Parts: sequence; C-alpha cells; structure tokens
Amino acid sequence: MKSFTIPALFATAVIASGCTLSPLEEDVAYERRDLWRQPAITNIGAPAVDDSALYVIDLTGAVSRLSRKDGSVVWRQPSNPAGTPRGLVRGGNTILMSASELIAFAIADGSILWRQSNAAGVGELESAALGNLVVPSIYRGSGDALALDELTGREVWRGTMLPSTFTRSSDTVVRIFEPQIRDGSIFATFMFWSLSHPEIPNRGGIGVSSITEGGTRWSRLLPVVNARASTLPSRVAVSQDVVAASTFEGYIYVYDRQTGDSLWTGRPLPYKSLSGTEASPDIRPVLALGGLVIAGSGIGTVSAFDARTGVSRWVTPSGNGATYEFDPVGTDRVIVLHGNGGVTLIDGVSGKILWRLRPTSERERLGHIVVSGDTVFGTSAVGGVSAFRLVQK
Repeated sequence: MKSFTIPALFATAVIASGCTLSPLEEDVAYERRDLWRQPAITNIGAPAVDDSALYVIDLTGAVSRLSRKDGSVVWRQPSNPAGTPRGLVRGGNTILMSASELIAFAIADGSILWRQSNAAGVGELESAALGNLVVPSIYRGSGDALALDELTGREVWRGTMLPSTFTRSSDTVVRIFEPQIRDGSIFATFMFWSLSHPEIPNRGGIGVSSITEGGTRWSRLLPVVNARASTLPSRVAVSQDVVAASTFEGYIYVYDRQTGDSLWTGRPLPYKSLSGTEASPDIRPVLALGGLVIAGSGIGTVSAFDARTGVSRWVTPSGNGATYEFDPVGTDRVIVLHGNGGVTLIDGVSGKILWRLRPTSERERLGHIVVSGDTVFGTSAVGGVSAFRLVQK
C-alpha cells in the first residue's frame, strides 16, 4: 500500500492503491479496494454524495465538503445546529442538514443561506430534495407535508399525507418520516398518536403525494394486528411497482405503487431476546430492489420476497448482527449495514454473501454508508470517513 498526502484546506487524506484485506474482513467472492480515508473528519448523521463530492457532518455539527476523488477537504462550515444532526441531503444548489432545525448550505462555498425551526419540528429527521424543492420530515405536526424553496426556505405548498377518511382531534400529533421523491411523487411513512389518550399505542401508515402541489395520491393506515402494540412504521421502500414498509412488531406490508392496493403481508420472524425468551422483534428495514422486497431483522437474517406475490425467494443469515439499513449496489446486489457497525454485501438474486466485514473495535465500526456508482462511502464517529470499492475477483 502506498500513501501520500494531498494539500487541503484543513486536513489531508490517505490514498490507497491496490487491494487491501483487513483481518476483520472475510475474503469471499468480492474483495475490497480502498480508495482513500479521511481520518480528520469524524462523522455523525447520514452523508450526502454527488458526482464530485461527499458531504459529511462532524461531531461539532460542522458540515464539510470532501473531494470525491481523494477525500481532501474543499470547505468546512460550522453551523452549531440545534439538536443532534440526523443527516444531509443534496438539493439542486444546496446541501440541507436535518437536526432540530433545517439548515441550508450553498454548494459552492458552504455559506449558510437560511435555517428554520418551528413548533412542527421541521427537519428533525432526514429530508428529501428535488431541483429547487426540499420536502422535510415533520417531527410533531398535524399531518401536513411541506415543500420549501431550497434557496430561501419559504413554503411552496402544504398538503396532507393522511387518508381522506382519517378523523383527527385537536390533540392529534403526526410525525412524517424521511420522505422519498420518485418520478413526480413523494412517498413517506407516518405515525400519529393522541396526547389526551397516551394509553392508545401510536399508529402508522404510508402516504403518496404529488411533488408539484402536494395533493394526496393515496394513503393507507397500516393494519392493526395487536391492539395493544404500536404500528410504528419503518422508512418507506419504493420500486417501480411497489411501496413497502414494516412495523414495530416485524410485519411487512406491500402495496401497489400506482393504486395503493394491498398486495401481501409478511409475518415477523421468530425472535428471542438475549436471555433466550420470546420477544417482540424490532422494526425490520426494507428495500425494494428490482422485482424483490428485501427485509432485515433483529436477529441478523436477511430475507427476499417476490415484490408482487410475497413468495419467499431466499433467506440468508448474515452472521453480522441486527440489520440497520440497506443500500442497493447496481440492480442486483444489496449492501447491509448492521447495528454492530459491520457490513455485508449480498447477491440479490441468490442471497449468497459476497463479502462481509465484522468489526472488532470502535475504529472499524461504520455508522452510515452511502453507495454512489461503484463506490461505497463509509462514515464513523471514531474512524473517520473512507471510500472503497467492492469488486469481483
């Protein structure tokens, strides 16, 4: 391995050439080729990426733009955000940070264009952006989704994500989770509860709205299997044909993307606590990949189902702990981030494990990953930021 330093505004990055294999990595069908590591940036929150740069948040709340080529720092902008930063999203001309407020940074130099905080908790979870619009998560609102102008923060439109038959009282609180924008529509899961009836578990649903005016295209409440249990939903998963989400009890619900018709329901996997007793599973992250819906689990098992019928295609024990989040790699592979900071690459067609990293120290644990093209960017609160490729032998 060769290393050299690159001039940067604030720090240097180490560039790697050739193939490296950590003893923590399992050398299977793929191998890891490190591109660079930026040890000076200890990241929190989900990063954002574009064709030329990676954008990350450090432990102080400052946002940095790193060169995608070598990891050198292009600019760094302190922001002192209210609350804990949740992540970044790339807009047309801005980078948006979600914390207990929403903050917009200019792409060119990192200058802060605006910041917004209100009683609805705009931006406390990750947001979505398309062109000059940003659609934030809503932490404690009335059920309305918002679209803001990315350069000014002004409201462009407001529209409900809730079903037309939904009746809400004056003390109903609605949370809209991490919207996604696809082909002119906004997809998001939501949950709601009553402040005056805390004994009633919160309930969840999936809503689809128009990106142009916010009109609801369809919205569904997730079925209640156990009246005493929450139907708190996962982040929504979207493909060309289906929309999917899971609930706190581990059920998976899949709907037709165009009509909102229910297609199938996946039951929870058997789950045991550390003591060996039966326990309720946590939310299973889901990913819609091609003609499959792929789901994780609290026991580390990854399962794939036919997206339209729910027929099981494969079940793979990852051997790497509870699943945390998924990212597609191309059209036929999925990379899994685990709760222990490990990473697994799985073939989407067969379920075969192609590569796996099992960390044994805090430095090796990844907190977030993002895939762009053939490059995986991993961020850590201890080990810095790294870029690598997983290539077939």
